[in-house]
Amino acid sequence: MLLDTMATIKPKPPMTPAQSRREAGKRAKINQRIRDTQAGCAKKVADLRSKM
Repeated sequence: MLLDTMATIKPKPPMTPAQSRREAGKRAKINQRIRDTQAGCAKKVADLRSKM
C-alpha cells in the first residue's frame, strides 16, 4: 500500500457545552428506548411461561 494514497484522519474538535448536552440527551433517549424494549420482551416471556 502506498503511503501517499492513505487518507489522513483528523481528530474531531471538542464539543461545546450545548452540543455535549444535546448528545447526552440523545444517548439518554436511546438508552431509555432500549430498556423499555428489553422490559417489554421480558414481560412477554414471563407471560408465556406463566401460561405453560
